[in-house]
Amino acid sequence: QGLLVVIAKGDITVNPGVDNIQGLFLTDGTFKTGSSDTPLVIDGSVAALTGVALQRTTSGSTPAELFIYHPEYLTNLPSALLRRNQFKEELVP
Repeated sequence: QGLLVVIAKGDITVNPGVDNIQGLFLTDGTFKTGSSDTPLVIDGSVAALTGVALQRTTSGSTPAELFIYHPEYLTNLPSALLRRNQFKEELVP
């Protein structure tokens, strides 16, 4: 009944043996699906500053990667995650 939110610095790489993940995955690097011939279903959203690397392969009509968007994941985020300027940095004059 919870929601997994992954906020990462650097790349996020899905283990090739994983076939289904749920949640929100945010990174300043690249989101990589992991090289495998096993299809991957992502229930949620992915946002990656340097891109998404679709690395899975399958034969036939089965998609290698399937993204299922759930808008309720975004609307049910804790308000603390939605605040702007959460991190403050002092600048030297």
